[in-house]
Amino acid sequence: MKEFIKGANPYMPLWEHVPDGEPRVFEHNGEKRVYVYGSHDIEVTQYCGKNYVVWSAPVDDLTNWTCHGVAYESHYDDSILYAPDVVKKDDTYYMYAAERKGSLVVVASSKTPW
Repeated sequence: MKEFIKGANPYMPLWEHVPDGEPRVFEHNGEKRVYVYGSHDIEVTQYCGKNYVVWSAPVDDLTNWTCHGVAYESHYDDSILYAPDVVKKDDTYYMYAAERKGSLVVVASSKTPW
């Protein structure tokens, strides 16, 4: 009989690959979570990808990850996104996106950390 062990991978599910994940801890709606932002490595011929995905887990249970999906899509066909950064000021989250392999930095805003 096969036995499944929750949390065998201490970071994310084994099928997901976010090569340049940038973790941040934010409190949103009264809950502190670790949010990981990064390029979604889905390109076949290049490292990284054309979108950023967001994963999170409660700070006290890093075995319980939630995928929030794609938070940002590249605006250019030839653009590969490198490591993002996210900060919070007041009630707004700002994502700094490194478009075109880091040669163009843009900012997106949101009322949620994803």
